Amino acid sequence: MTMKRTVLSTFAILLLLLVAATARAQECIVINEIMFAPTKPEPEWIELLNASADTISIAGWHMTVGHYLPKALDSANSTLPPDSMVVITASDSVLAAVDQIPAFKIIHVALPALSNSGSTVTLSDTSGAMVDSVSYSGNWVKGTGTSIERIDPSKPGYLVSNWSACLDTSGSTILRPNSVRRRARDLAITLAQPYDSVLYVTLANDGHDTLYDPTVSVWIGTIDSLLYPTTAAILPDSVAIFALPLPQDFFGLFSGIACLTDSLDENHANDSARFSIALSIPRDSLVINELMFAPIGGSTQWMELYNRSGSWISMDSAKLLTGISKPGTYSHWIPSLLIAPDSFAIVAADSGLFFQRYPSLPRQGAVADLNLSTLNFGKDSCTLVLHNPDTTTIDSVHYLKTWQQSLVRKTFTGISLERIDPAGGSNDPNNWHASLDSLGATPLRPNSASSSAVHDTVLPAGTTFNASFSPNPFSPDGDGFEDATTLTIQTGDATSTWDMRVRLFDTHGHTVRLLADAVPIIGATTLTFDGKADNGQTLGPGLYPVLVELTASNPLRTMQRATAVVIAGKRR
Repeated sequence: MTMKRTVLSTFAILLLLLVAATARAQECIVINEIMFAPTKPEPEWIELLNASADTISIAGWHMTVGHYLPKALDSANSTLPPDSMVVITASDSVLAAVDQIPAFKIIHVALPALSNSGSTVTLSDTSGAMVDSVSYSGNWVKGTGTSIERIDPSKPGYLVSNWSACLDTSGSTILRPNSVRRRARDLAITLAQPYDSVLYVTLANDGHDTLYDPTVSVWIGTIDSLLYPTTAAILPDSVAIFALPLPQDFFGLFSGIACLTDSLDENHANDSARFSIALSIPRDSLVINELMFAPIGGSTQWMELYNRSGSWISMDSAKLLTGISKPGTYSHWIPSLLIAPDSFAIVAADSGLFFQRYPSLPRQGAVADLNLSTLNFGKDSCTLVLHNPDTTTIDSVHYLKTWQQSLVRKTFTGISLERIDPAGGSNDPNNWHASLDSLGATPLRPNSASSSAVHDTVLPAGTTFNASFSPNPFSPDGDGFEDATTLTIQTGDATSTWDMRVRLFDTHGHTVRLLADAVPIIGATTLTFDGKADNGQTLGPGLYPVLVELTASNPLRTMQRATAVVIAGKRR
């Protein structure tokens, strides 16, 4: 009796072990890859993977496609060692020839056709119990010649999220590790999102192992390269968000990329994420510095910008608005243009004609080509406005042709209008001057009429160039008291001959009185102003800016001095 019980107990244990082994086999043999839409002459095929540490025989198992009857697997080639694969197909010889794989890795099964629109594939053991199943859709791939691959053998085959189109350039990974497989070490950047001065980077652990202390590199355009080591442990199937401080050395629209720098990562396809940063360019940090509005024949209109800030500026997606009667009559998107701190850049209607006119300039310089015949700058006057993408103003200028006239330039064709002081008012006529350069312009160079150049004239020690009115204010009302005023000009140089021009402007920047034009002086002189405009009419009460310009030759030198005179109203 005792022996009988022992035999029965041993049999029960063996039966349990057999059931357990069968269960393990069912859990470890998986449908791993399916080619349902091959490119001829390749036939359809289904790949199985033994994901276990045991050798398993699948002889007598069945494969079912859709509503068709199950098809038994041949006993030939049906023994799968650990971590090995086998391919099932109805055209074994053709598959071996096309994909150049050994015949002993193929099991011939007379399977029905796999539908390109979608179907269900089921693997069953000898008892008819389902081992694995997948219901695929035709839209999982974009076209023929691409297989679908299982991502994680440890997860069910019926999960749609556990399948993806093959990423391999050949379209499949037959009898090779799946291109989309879950690796042991696979950290991914799923999102890089800037907000204010911080870049939020989301890392996801798509691998099997816990990952420690990941490092993220961040590139912003070509100006910043940053390395952010972190202190964190990221568990499998979990995410971590890191707040990375952004540098504060740029304005405008920039493209960036965040990238993992883990050399041991097994899947580099998901190691990076792109992002964009848009920071409005502050007003007057970038100024319109020079204008060629009347180029010579065969040349082109252009505008020079000067970055007077300490930050890099990207003009990508900024807009130039121009108009003679009103700003915005014409608008031009500025293409990608990166301007370094304290540097110049050009916006040209036609860069080819621009470089043809100035061939000595490096073509690698900051020059944006709008590919236009004109920038619609008016020859007599025009309003220019530089806009951020959010329509806020960066700088604006409303120029007049009279701003460009000077003692040394009697014509304005081919001569640029240069800003004197980058920090001065953009619409102050006293802050603009015709170029004094022999080329007629100074693109991508300091302006010839800049404040440093204009006031570089060396005067004798202890002397200065001065201009002042007395009395000031005065009242040209004909009552015999202070009806005129005297402008005293002291050059500070008693030996040189200077040509003098003196202009008086109204509050709109229009010249209302030319007090002197190309009058030679040595040392000092005086001019009388009777309060009348060039047309003989008495000017109304108010403040009138006055610009005194002196020019000497051999060598060419120029000086300017701005002052103002006040016309008082009639005394009561």
